[in-house]
Amino acid sequence: MMKPQIGMFFLVVLVLAYVSGAIRADDNGYIAGHRVLRIHNQDNSSVKSRTSVVFQDRIGRFWVADSSSVYVYDEKRNVWIGITNQAGQLGIGSIRWIGQSGDDKLWFAGSDRSPVSGHNLSCFDGEHWLKPVGIAPNSVLNDQVTAMFPGGNGKIWFAVKNQLAAYDGLDWKPRIRLSEAIQDDDPVTVRAGLQDRSGYVWLGTTQGILRFNESRNDWIICDPFERDPISSDGALNSPYAREMAKRGVVAIYEDRASRIWFIDVEGQVMIWKESERRWTSDKLSLHLRSESRDLGLIHAMYQDKRAQMMFATSHGLLVFSENSARWELLTRGNSGLPDTVITSIFEDRSGRIWIGTGKGIVVLEP
Repeated sequence: MMKPQIGMFFLVVLVLAYVSGAIRADDNGYIAGHRVLRIHNQDNSSVKSRTSVVFQDRIGRFWVADSSSVYVYDEKRNVWIGITNQAGQLGIGSIRWIGQSGDDKLWFAGSDRSPVSGHNLSCFDGEHWLKPVGIAPNSVLNDQVTAMFPGGNGKIWFAVKNQLAAYDGLDWKPRIRLSEAIQDDDPVTVRAGLQDRSGYVWLGTTQGILRFNESRNDWIICDPFERDPISSDGALNSPYAREMAKRGVVAIYEDRASRIWFIDVEGQVMIWKESERRWTSDKLSLHLRSESRDLGLIHAMYQDKRAQMMFATSHGLLVFSENSARWELLTRGNSGLPDTVITSIFEDRSGRIWIGTGKGIVVLEP
């Protein structure tokens, strides 16, 4: 089990402790109808870069990563502990994903390689930082991890270019070569992944959207524009599959109604509803004023308890209220956001919403 004595963790990295620069928001601060509880404004600390990911571990600590560092937040003491990652001292480049496996190990994966180790994955076992070499058998993680996402029962999925691997806290599952699984001659690269509540594994890849039934070892290539939208017949050669392969799915999300949302780099959204075996599609920029239709990069999706979909973009938080069919782009000028660049969205175990921005992390009431 992971040891709670956080002060003894980081023997191989530079540790910097400081009191958070958190600012309490007044009662008039709201974002998408949620009251702003706190803004973790880190301008007076060593945290200068944009927050790329927020994660809460099993004992309640918050792990926050930006482009160069990892931080641990002890909410009870209102204290941040900063761990430098400059020059890849944690064995990672720019961190994009954080997860926790069934044995309480924390996993960190980046969007690029460390300049020192050449890898983009590291594991923290409670005392030591472990690099990919030696973590998994058969060198399964010795290459670039292109996606990492949680599965059921403490499982972590790792996409390593043309391979998919999983660790459940006890054992490593046999590697899956994706090109062989879908019977394609060309290698497949995974860019985003999700395991839904029904157990299906969804992958956004260079060959389009793939769905994997783990219990039956069954693969399907999905094409929303085919007559049979969940059929693999001819899907690889369809215009949709070619476009998705070119643009690339950057995020996959399951909403509270169990619909699966896919979004590409240009803001094209595809939604699969299993109960109706039906795809729908949308384009985010169509719901903006003509002068502000460039959203920049799409970093994350999230649905709150009021059925509002939120999209983290480089030009604001785009919010869609399904109940009123209303779209709104929230920025620093028309909401309680401290910055227009939205980099991440995370819901903690108490239901609060953590929004990463270019100038701090906003915490909203559920």
